[in-house]
Amino acid sequence: MQPRPTDVLTPRAAALVRALIAFAVVGELAYVAGNLFSFPGARGVIGQVVLLLVMLAAVALCVLRARLVPGSRAVWTLLGIAVILWIVGSVLYNAPTLGGEPAGPGPADVFWLAVFPAVYLALGLRMKERVRRVHPAGWLDGALAAAGVGALAAAVLFAPVVAHTGGSFTTVAVNLAYPLGDLLLAGFLVLGFAAEGWRASRSQLLVAAALGLLLVSDTAFLFQISGGTYHANTVLDAGWPGAMVCFGLAAWQADAALAARSPRMRGWVAMAAPSAFTVLAVGLLIYGNVRPVGALAVALATLTLLIGAVRTAWGFRAVQELALRRRQATTDELTGLPNRRLLQDRLARAIEKRSDGERLTFLLIDLDGFKEVNDSLGHSAGDLLLRRIGPRLREAVRDHDLIGRLGGDEFGVLLDGADTDEALVVAAGVRAALEVPIDVEGLALMVDASIGVATCPEHGTDAEALMQHADVAMYHAKASGGGCEVYTPERDASSRDRLALVGRLRQAIANDELVVHYQPKVDLRSGAVVSVEALVRWEHPELGLLAPGAFLPVAEPTALMRPLTLCVLDTALADCRRWLDDGRSLGVAVNLAVANLIDRGFPSEVAAVLDRHRVPAELLTLEITENVVMTDPARMLEVLDALRALGVGLSLDDFGTGHSSFSHLRRLGVHEIKIDLSFVSEMVTDPDAAAIVLCTVQLARALRLRTVAEGAEDAETWAALRHAGCDLAQGYFLSRPLPAAQFDAWLAARDTVAAVQTS
Repeated sequence: MQPRPTDVLTPRAAALVRALIAFAVVGELAYVAGNLFSFPGARGVIGQVVLLLVMLAAVALCVLRARLVPGSRAVWTLLGIAVILWIVGSVLYNAPTLGGEPAGPGPADVFWLAVFPAVYLALGLRMKERVRRVHPAGWLDGALAAAGVGALAAAVLFAPVVAHTGGSFTTVAVNLAYPLGDLLLAGFLVLGFAAEGWRASRSQLLVAAALGLLLVSDTAFLFQISGGTYHANTVLDAGWPGAMVCFGLAAWQADAALAARSPRMRGWVAMAAPSAFTVLAVGLLIYGNVRPVGALAVALATLTLLIGAVRTAWGFRAVQELALRRRQATTDELTGLPNRRLLQDRLARAIEKRSDGERLTFLLIDLDGFKEVNDSLGHSAGDLLLRRIGPRLREAVRDHDLIGRLGGDEFGVLLDGADTDEALVVAAGVRAALEVPIDVEGLALMVDASIGVATCPEHGTDAEALMQHADVAMYHAKASGGGCEVYTPERDASSRDRLALVGRLRQAIANDELVVHYQPKVDLRSGAVVSVEALVRWEHPELGLLAPGAFLPVAEPTALMRPLTLCVLDTALADCRRWLDDGRSLGVAVNLAVANLIDRGFPSEVAAVLDRHRVPAELLTLEITENVVMTDPARMLEVLDALRALGVGLSLDDFGTGHSSFSHLRRLGVHEIKIDLSFVSEMVTDPDAAAIVLCTVQLARALRLRTVAEGAEDAETWAALRHAGCDLAQGYFLSRPLPAAQFDAWLAARDTVAAVQTS
């Protein structure tokens, strides 16, 4: 329920408003009753004083609303001015004659006619406040209704007034200005109602009542004037003060502003309202052939029909556009297949209509290797592949099955009436259909798919659950390489565990539960510790210390890698600053993930952390892998260029395990190569591994790059790396990754041993 304006007043002010309302209503009713029952004094000076006081109370109500209550102050100020203008006109009219016959247009008419512009402006401001944006149909319906109401009023009231009004041109013009002004006000009010979706509050209804009283009183007055039957101080004279009282009462009704959106009519009202006014206009024109209704009524009825024609044309076009939007809303633009919304809606309906014992199954199809097509041939080739896969899938399923595109490279199939065994047959047909090469820009591409199967009611009894469980099964099919998997609750439990771990990891980052361990890197020529690699660990409250393999694979597909990397970077550079303060110039290496290298804002964040800890950029090395760079080469090269401009070192990790290591060296602009431990750990026992290490060192030397060997686990490997000419090495032979405090102790002990040996 909307608050009333009096709710914001002080008790004293609220009491005053209630007293004024009571006085205005009682005074108006008393005047009407006094004239009806011929009470003494009702038609004389006493009656005129009562009406004057009633109108002054209406002025006070409008002014108090404008002064004491925020909102719509201009509206109620203008209505208060309108009431004052009417009071002045009434005083001028009654003062010379006090009950005499009207002599014709005079000074009072100037003030009475000035009421109309004030009310017009008030209604316009009110509409602007309540409806900030009107739907085109609202304006058309409003104009149609206003013209229709005007046509009816002109035929019923205005035409007879014109026929009976005589006298000089000035007299006729002034007398007709009143009902004409009332008609315009009524049309404007109807326009406002239509713009707001034909919704009216008590405040609006009271304003409408005021305008109705003005129209009836002005029309009756002119009828009596033209017929010579008008007498002052009768019940008719109560109509105008009654209108002013309605303005005053409207000021204190609950009337909240509408939301800043297009008010829309719903259901049958949307068509009934404009249709009714169109029929009314047709009826008036037909009636005008039998009896004259006046030129104004004919003109307004014709205008109503013209607006009705425009409204009908607009409505027809809107229906066409709505049908098109609905079709677009349920159709995938790229493939022309049903989209996720339609597929999910049809699945929900099929589940509702399913009888006991009847099965239906949902297949979720995800293309394998589609990303590589986009990366290698471009997105246009990927789109072309999807367009050609659609018909291929349509042919592979049954005629009555519904197939749609869920988004990206995922498709869904609704198999109504099929159990799990039948679904597996369809899934096998889908995979067989995709085995046939598809021509894309002259290339014959073979696309495989991973398919998840979920059946109702065994695996879910609503559309969302069935699609989710099919998605879980599809990911297990992709992970196992089996091609097609049926959902089982055990697999869903593991997926839920992963989601729970993601949520817990987010809290761990916020609660500083991540710790950094350092593994030293030694110069193989001098034996000096020159840098460290920062390796993240998770100090889990229940599970204890977790290695990266326990949580990084969960974090990498999410948005957590960015804050996680920044957390490690901040800790590592803080320790680097501490070592610098202790007189040790140790470089630190931090591993980057895909999320970091596609984030164009990451270089500026690195610069901010370096500046915060006052660490020279050359002491920081950022390690990347070839497989990471393959994700989005163009954007990643842009980010790498920005990082290189900062002065930090770039290291190519796991060198030799990628698909095109040598072709990437020049493009990436790295400063260092890290030889993968799979080669380093086998180089003593495997001549091929030793040859790969030696060739890598020689290649790096020719390209003026530093080499780092990881995985040096024993003295023989250490010696072999030194003999091969490798620059730096790290591994368990030297030290395991250690927390900062233990690393400091290890480093101090190593310095002590070195000092004893040199002495």
